[in-house]
Amino acid sequence: MKGSFILLNKEKGISSNKIDNKVKKALYFSKVGHLGTLDPDATGLLVLMTDRATKCAKYFDSMDKVYEMTILFGATSKSLDLDSEITDSIDIDLRGKEKEIDEVIHSFKGIISQKPPIYSAIKIDGVALYKYAHKGEEIDIPKREVTLYNIERISPITYLKPYSYVTIKAHVSKGFYMRSLAYDIGEKLGIPSMSKSINRLREGEFNLDDASTLDEIINGKYNPIDPIEYMDFPKIEVNDQIYTDILNGKWLVLDNISEYIKIYHNSEFVAIYKFDKDTNTYRMDFLA
Repeated sequence: MKGSFILLNKEKGISSNKIDNKVKKALYFSKVGHLGTLDPDATGLLVLMTDRATKCAKYFDSMDKVYEMTILFGATSKSLDLDSEITDSIDIDLRGKEKEIDEVIHSFKGIISQKPPIYSAIKIDGVALYKYAHKGEEIDIPKREVTLYNIERISPITYLKPYSYVTIKAHVSKGFYMRSLAYDIGEKLGIPSMSKSINRLREGEFNLDDASTLDEIINGKYNPIDPIEYMDFPKIEVNDQIYTDILNGKWLVLDNISEYIKIYHNSEFVAIYKFDKDTNTYRMDFLA
C-alpha cells in the first residue's frame, strides 16, 4: 500500500491542519491527514496519515487516549483554556486541599455526561461549534456520554498568585474533551477553572515515546508505520481465483466471523472486506 502512518510529537502553537500541509509540501505526499486533532496550544502525539493510508482513518475512529493536563484553578474562559479572554477570575490558594481535590477528581471516573467546549470542531446543524463562537452566537450544546477510564493527580498543588495549579493524568474514551473535564472539576469545587496545558501521551496503540518532531519528519527522519498491522481484524489468505475476483470488486461468500476481515494473497495484504447483513456476504471496503 502506498502510504503510512507517521507519529509526530506536536509542539505548542501550531494547528494540526497546518502540520498536515507542511508535511505534505515538504515530502511531496499527494495527501496528508491526521487522527485525533490536537488544539494549536496542545502538545504531544499526533498520528499523521499519508497518501492511501488516509483511507484507513475510520478503522481507528474509536481509539482511547491518554493525556496529561495541568488545570488552572481561579479563572476560566469561553474556550476553557488560555486561548481566549478570561471571563471569570478569583484569587484562590488550594495548597493543603489535596484530599478534597483528589476526591473530586476521582468522582469523574466511569461513564459521564460531558458538554463539549464551544471552541471545538463538533458540528451542530452542519456547522462547527468554533464558527458559532467566532461569530459570538449562542447555541445549545447537547451533552454526550463519554468514559473516563482512569485518572490520577501526578503533581502537588502549587500556588502562583492569584491561581492554583495541579497536573493530572487521564485515560479517556473517544470524544472526550480534557478542557471540559478541567472546567467540570472546578465547577464541582465551586471554583472557576480551565486547562492550562494538555499533552497527549498515547492514542490507541501508538505512543508519544515513538514519535518524531516536525523538523525530523520534514527531514525524512521518521519510522513509517503500516496501519494494516494495527487493525485487529481476522486475516484470510485467498487463492489466485478469489484474488482475481477481489481485484474485480466481487463480493465474497464467507462465514460471518467479524465485521471486517483482512484479505491476503501470497502473504501480501490485498484488501479489507466488510460483512453486509442484507446480502449475507462480505463486500469490498478498502483496496490496497
